[in-house]
Formats: sequence, C-alpha cells, structure tokens
Amino acid sequence: MKLLNTDLLFQTLLREAFPPEVAVVGDLDPGSYADLPLFTHYSTATQEGNGNGLWSVMLTVTLICETQDAFGLASELYSIVWSWNMPRAGVVPGVGAIETVQDSLAPARRGGEAQMEAKQIVQYDGSWNFRVRND
Repeated sequence: MKLLNTDLLFQTLLREAFPPEVAVVGDLDPGSYADLPLFTHYSTATQEGNGNGLWSVMLTVTLICETQDAFGLASELYSIVWSWNMPRAGVVPGVGAIETVQDSLAPARRGGEAQMEAKQIVQYDGSWNFRVRND
C-alpha cells in the first residue's frame, strides 16, 4: 500500500488542461500573484477502509484573475474537472486514476473585486470529491 500523491496528480492534470500562459501552482508554491490568471490548488485524501489503493479525495481550486476573464475561466475549469470522469481521462501514469467526480462546491465568486497593479481582479473557489485509485 502506498500513499497517493494527490499534489502531483492534480498539478499534472490541471497543467495539461490549460495553456502555458495560465499559471497553475500548488497552494503553497506561488512565487508571485502578479501573473494572472492564476489557479492554486490543494487536496486531501483518505484511504477507503479496505479499499486497497482506493482513496476519497477532495480537491479545492482557487482562481484569481481579471474580472472580465473570471466566469469563462471558472466555467472552463468546471468542464475540465468533469472531463476527468471519462474513461482514461483522469489518469496520471505511475500516480493514480480518477474513477468518479462529484461536486462539493461548483466554482463561485468569492467576495468583490480588488485592485491589483491597475487591474480589477476577482477570486473564484470550487471543490470536488473524487474516488481515486493508486496506479
């Protein structure tokens, strides 16, 4: 039995889904919030009883971006996460494979706008629950 590397799983899946100009980082990794849009993520995992490599995982993603881009990017994130529910779509070889996806909190705007370097920015947060099997 080995621990599921959820950071590597979701960093890989999210990084593959977005173009290079979109920053995707683990929650504690950002060197700067100046590069927008920015997705941060963190996850927690719990072994399922005698599941032998089957995990319940919760992923939370935060999007910080300019106001005019926010809803479109949040909607794209939502579609991407749900695409991992398709066979062979949510797989990172040597790490794990997503078996099911369920909304915990669909991406929603959090608070109002903030001023940042002559930009109006907003924050969206979303959370999902997964069943993931070690690879």
